[in-house]
Amino acid sequence: MDKAEQQRILKERARLMAGEEAAQNSGKTTEVLRFSLHPERFAIESPYVKEVITLENLTPLPGIPPFVMGIMSYRGRILSAVNLRNFLNLTETGLSEMNKVIVLGDDEMEFGLVADKIEGTENILNADIAEPPYSLSERGRELIKGIAGSEVVLLDGYKLLHHSQMIIDQNN
Repeated sequence: MDKAEQQRILKERARLMAGEEAAQNSGKTTEVLRFSLHPERFAIESPYVKEVITLENLTPLPGIPPFVMGIMSYRGRILSAVNLRNFLNLTETGLSEMNKVIVLGDDEMEFGLVADKIEGTENILNADIAEPPYSLSERGRELIKGIAGSEVVLLDGYKLLHHSQMIIDQNN
């Protein structure tokens, strides 16, 4: 990390500690769905969550990216099941159940995130969302809005749904 980047980081931290952002966002909240991928805890903005379903009848497909676990039937349509841990290049840390699917979607895109456990919904104060760690991979920094509390990784639903690698090009 060069000196200019270090200075930028220090100035940003000082601004946050001074409470400017807390004053701007006081009272504003973001509704999220919390879930876990053992042992990590995540949250994603509720407006992008359509439904939570049980992982059933997953069909693996050859020739797809490694983060796509396979496809499944969802309300008469085909739904891709994505392993978020693999997509964000996080290390596997032990056995996981991965038996829930969080169906994400908007007008343009839809897929499922496979999770171990759904912890519920909550409102997070925007002022309590800290910057994501700089140690993340480039993809991780791009898709993570921040850290809520001390241990919940807040994902950016829109950026996740519209990430270029989520679109499978049959010609490549």
